[in-house]
Amino acid sequence: MAPNRTLQATYYYIGVPRIEHDKENHNWWNRKLSAMGRTGAKIVRRNLKPRELCISLSGVVHHESKSIKLIEKGIDLRLGLDLVKHTRLNLFDVAIIFSQDGDLAEAVDDAYEIAADQKRKIEIECAFPVAAGHPPQYGIKRTTTREFDKIVYDGCVDPTDYK
Repeated sequence: MAPNRTLQATYYYIGVPRIEHDKENHNWWNRKLSAMGRTGAKIVRRNLKPRELCISLSGVVHHESKSIKLIEKGIDLRLGLDLVKHTRLNLFDVAIIFSQDGDLAEAVDDAYEIAADQKRKIEIECAFPVAAGHPPQYGIKRTTTREFDKIVYDGCVDPTDYK
């Protein structure tokens, strides 16, 4: 954390498979999220949604198959809505978003507009890991980029086995 900052709250947004779609991962995430909740993190959880994936190849080889893929729906929307709500309620001066999803740019714009209407200054940072030798990455539009390296990232990895 930067000097003179006090952590007010941590929100963790995650999509988790339903037990009927993936029992092992469902149970793993339940245990991990329970542990995170005990540390004071506020967990915002959504169920992953099954979507049919169709694969069709034609030419020398012909192949058609269908499979189910679990996808996140609504997680980024919830994060964006919370950013706007927390700005309106004056709950932060600095928000750090650990996502590079460009869809959040509109929520960032709205948060800055609300803060300006309130005659106060906020800062929204976009934090993400970078690796030497990899292509450059970019944060969310209008945010301050906070890159961190593998050493910092590895120091944050939870070593607990939630099996």
